Amino acid sequence: MAARLLAHLRELASAPQERPSAERREGILTPREQEVLDLIAQGLRDHEIAEQLVLAKVTVKTHVQHILRKLGARNRAEAVARARVGLP
Repeated sequence: MAARLLAHLRELASAPQERPSAERREGILTPREQEVLDLIAQGLRDHEIAEQLVLAKVTVKTHVQHILRKLGARNRAEAVARARVGLP
């Protein structure tokens, strides 16, 4: 997972992209979505996230879908990479 994340970071950093204003980046994720994203970044799976946050697994899946959509990411590793480097 770490190798994939680093590869995505390098790919995203090298791709020319329009940087959004600070206002657009702030608050893009809800506090709960940010918690879920942080746990994804730690390598936890949906059922582990659900247990830790005391949520239903289907609720975690919904949060993950929202995170991917809001960050314009194709997968979890890309979402983590985009969030960490502040890309849209």
